[in-house]
Amino acid sequence: VKNVDTDDNGFSEFMDIQQTGKEIIFALNVNFVKDAVKSMAEKVTIKYQAHNAPFLFTDGNRTALLMPIHLG
Repeated sequence: VKNVDTDDNGFSEFMDIQQTGKEIIFALNVNFVKDAVKSMAEKVTIKYQAHNAPFLFTDGNRTALLMPIHLG
């Protein structure tokens, strides 16, 4: 997973992931992701069905839904 924040002069951040299923390209607002996972455990599962459907973030105790940003 790569985070590119164009509002912060090209800042990039990488996370290690374990992926199952088909690879997709999607965009999420990084501030919403930070808010969603800041109170979750270190290991978070992200589930999705399509690039234009809500993404489910969960650590088993807490859950958040985030809508992706349209890429064009």
